[in-house]
Formats: sequence, C-alpha cells, structure tokens
Amino acid sequence: MVRSGLLLCAIGGVMGACLLLSGCGSGAESLRLYPVSGQVTFSGKPLENGRILFRPTAGDRRGFSTAIRSGKYHTELPVGKLTVEITATRVVPDQFDESNGSPQPVIEMYIPDQYNRSTKLTVDVTASSSNDVDFKLEP
Repeated sequence: MVRSGLLLCAIGGVMGACLLLSGCGSGAESLRLYPVSGQVTFSGKPLENGRILFRPTAGDRRGFSTAIRSGKYHTELPVGKLTVEITATRVVPDQFDESNGSPQPVIEMYIPDQYNRSTKLTVDVTASSSNDVDFKLEP
C-alpha cells in the first residue's frame, strides 16, 4: 500500500512537471522580444555610462536591463507598456571614504530619483522594428 502511494506521488510529480514545462505559453519561447534603442541625455549631454531598466507595468514584472554607453542603448523588450528606470554613478571629486583603513573614492548616484526609484518614465513597445525611444533627463 505504501509503495503504490509513493508510485502515485512520483507519477503525479512527473505529470505536474511536464505540464509546467509544456503548457500555457509561459515558457521562455513564448516571450517574443522586439528591438528597442535610443539616446539618453542628462542636462543636454549624452549620458556617458549608465544603466536602463525596463519593467512591464502589468503581468510578468520581469526586468530587462542594459548598459548606456556614450548616450546610447540597445535592447530587446516584450510588447506593451513598460516603466523605465535610469541610473548612473560618478566619483565625487576630492572626497574619500577611509572607513576601511585606506582612502577609497566616494561614488554618488547622480541621476535624480524621479528617473529611477520614483520613476514616472514609461515606454510603449510595439511589434515593429521602429521602437526608437529617447530620454531627455534634467537635474
């Protein structure tokens, strides 16, 4: 009796795993991504180095992040409305942290919260090849 119960549990587990792996279009293959690119400026100048994070506003909130280099970014995203968070750091001139025994440069995140932590930025991605989206950030 115990063996048949264990066998039924094992069969049920295998069937459940098969359903999860094959069903409902939730696998990685069903997530169609489309090219998105653009330019990011801060105070009218290209953002030299930073990161841009896109996150769907509904459903699967999986994030898609890529680098910003010389003001440009390129990535692939799912169709729909996504929130956008932009971050960048820099060394603060003439400031050092000596808490570890040796002076280390102080680094600050200089992009205002309104473009990351408290972002209101969004983008609507379409199933086309012309998803060019620029972001003009001000201090």
